[in-house]
Amino acid sequence: MIFRPSSFVTLISLLALGLFTSCGESDSARVARLEMAMENAKSALKGGGGAPDEAQMQKQLSPDEQAAEDTSRKLILLCAADLGDPFQQLQADLMRAAVRTLDGYRFKVLDAAGDVGKQLDVLGEAQSLQPVWLLVHPVEERLSAALLENSLRQGVRIVALDQRVPDSSCEAAVFSDQAKIGRMAGEVVLAALKRKATDEKKAQVTGRVVQIRGRDDASASETRAEAFAAVLRAEPGIIIVHDAPGDWTVEGGKARAQDAVKLQKSFDVIFAHNDAMARGASEVLTAAQQRENVLIVGVDGIAGKNGGQDLIRRGVIDATIWQPMPLEIAFSWIQKSINDANFKPERRHEREPVALTPKNIDEVGRKAAK
Repeated sequence: MIFRPSSFVTLISLLALGLFTSCGESDSARVARLEMAMENAKSALKGGGGAPDEAQMQKQLSPDEQAAEDTSRKLILLCAADLGDPFQQLQADLMRAAVRTLDGYRFKVLDAAGDVGKQLDVLGEAQSLQPVWLLVHPVEERLSAALLENSLRQGVRIVALDQRVPDSSCEAAVFSDQAKIGRMAGEVVLAALKRKATDEKKAQVTGRVVQIRGRDDASASETRAEAFAAVLRAEPGIIIVHDAPGDWTVEGGKARAQDAVKLQKSFDVIFAHNDAMARGASEVLTAAQQRENVLIVGVDGIAGKNGGQDLIRRGVIDATIWQPMPLEIAFSWIQKSINDANFKPERRHEREPVALTPKNIDEVGRKAAK
């Protein structure tokens, strides 16, 4: 069965609507079940019952997990920086669904959970697993470089999902520039505050801005925040009055928005580093009857229910920066390599983000679906 790269768009919508739930389960549920299986195995050994029955243990694995452990299949391995970021988690889910369509291949994910030390351990484990393709989203690129270079020398085909990874550590890189995402968000905010000043016949452009990052130590958050602030500095009357991490979640967005309402009383803009946090912030402002007075901008622009595009159409948020998925391109490269053993991916492939607003969302959405 041939899986077209454009089918990622369809998969995004299906996952967002919950139609893929029968194919797997949440990471937390999977971890809990596997931990229970291991505890049962330990209990059996302590009780003198001998080693647990391997067939019985295998029954406790989901079909996806059984496929991932089937060593007769070639391994495509994703080393994620932080699956707590919904954008990374969605890509992992999409890649898992895509690899199911490839005969003789399996897919496995190792998560660093945002921890540099853990990712070094993960990359060490990756070498022992001997994948044919290794897809890496680094927590910190410099410390990972030596391990990646060693895997590259062993013949592993490595695709970096971040522009920071040096060429010597990967065969190819596919990415969206996080600084561009921050700048685009800043430009959306700046344009809106300029219109507000014109409408109110004010000589100076002013604005009080709340920023909700993903995590303080996440490189994407740091890069976006710096670029965002640089754009706003064009107008001295625009100031960031509140800046805190929301851990990429709706609940985190709610908590930080509640803090901002309590401490700042009033403000003009919320820039959240993903759409989930923007949604949470919107719910808080709606409850506080302040939503109409605040511009809310998110990041990711995923299609489907409660994705950024849906939130714009329903007026939950006002804009988002659409971030194309790098794994869509990586999967197309894997497909081409299966059909052509001499295929070489382009060295660096940059995917351009796009600012989505109610005015252009339908046009951009149609282009993205092609």
